[in-house]
Amino acid sequence: MIDSALFQRRLSWEDARAFEDAHVDFFASEDADAAPLPMEVVSVTGRPATAGGRQFSIVFRGPRAPALPQRTYRVRHPVLGDFAIFVTPVAQSAEWTDYEACFAHVD
Repeated sequence: MIDSALFQRRLSWEDARAFEDAHVDFFASEDADAAPLPMEVVSVTGRPATAGGRQFSIVFRGPRAPALPQRTYRVRHPVLGDFAIFVTPVAQSAEWTDYEACFAHVD
């Protein structure tokens, strides 16, 4: 189970922009000895802010195996630290799997 404090961290648009061109670690297990699964950030895409809020997405690329199922993972950014992020596998090749995380924040 992911530490509940991570669910209280809000990934803002400004934080998401810091993910551009970054490498992050996904943790498929909360075991303290679990090895991270390295991923690269393929894209950070945002829609123009509206009076009601902001929508954006981040696409991560990892190895084809192990392919991670759709769910929430602990993700570690080298500068921003840990976040709980829900991802969905969206594309796959012989070498890699892409995962997308979508965000919608109401002001």
